[in-house]
Amino acid sequence: MTPVGAMAAVGAALLVFLWVGLRVRSAEATLDAYLTARNTQSAYTLGLSFLASGLGAWILFVPPEIGAFVGP
Repeated sequence: MTPVGAMAAVGAALLVFLWVGLRVRSAEATLDAYLTARNTQSAYTLGLSFLASGLGAWILFVPPEIGAFVGP
């Protein structure tokens, strides 16, 4: 894929996600509801979110730390 084709694909994806986001937003949603999202997620969903966050941090930070302590 050429660089121009890749940029076109990224731009198209951006436009699709922008269109989807604008279509599903709620007109009566307040700023407080957007920023806090109180009582909208279950404990299971929040637990999976923390798990994914921890695994993401682990994979980003542990290999460089091992390389710094042990060496290449």
